[in-house]
Amino acid sequence: MTLIPILPLTAVLYPKMMLPLFVCESKYRRLLRTHNVTGKALGVVLIKKAGEGPVVPYDIGTAAKVIATEDTEDGCFRVVMKGECKFRVNWIDYSKPILKAEVEPLKDDDGDPGEVEELKRRVEKAFRRYLAILEANGVSPPKELVHYLDPAQYSYLVADMLNLNLYEKQRLLAYTSTQERLRAELEFLSQIVDER
Repeated sequence: MTLIPILPLTAVLYPKMMLPLFVCESKYRRLLRTHNVTGKALGVVLIKKAGEGPVVPYDIGTAAKVIATEDTEDGCFRVVMKGECKFRVNWIDYSKPILKAEVEPLKDDDGDPGEVEELKRRVEKAFRRYLAILEANGVSPPKELVHYLDPAQYSYLVADMLNLNLYEKQRLLAYTSTQERLRAELEFLSQIVDER
């Protein structure tokens, strides 16, 4: 188990995916600058509850590294983070302005290799149809998908690119098996492409 600073956001970051952010709050600018220099990971977690009192994040997040930063003229900060691996939050230290959490890494169960490959093939087919629908409606998706990715990585790419609400994106992150995640993505994609 590891103690890391966490960044509660209204975004979900998946392993191996990129997350661009625009940060104006000074405490988070300092945190991100420090982690850009040191190369240490920090945690990205979706906010579950905000308002009065401390922010309450979901208990599954992604360890991330800062890979690019840029100061803006208005004193804010552009940053790009790359997801490394999933983690479970065991407890959070709320005693300082920057939250720290004890986290344990989570590894997906790959499931039955034959079934996972078949699911990946079906998701790829449905996802190509989904992207064609987006393009027909004026959205320019990437032209070339990376088909050689392993099923786990491909499932995160699809989750990242699907137009889902944050709760659904978090649900896809929280799955503990690639097989479950691909199955959920196929169900979502089937609803969209079968309606057309």
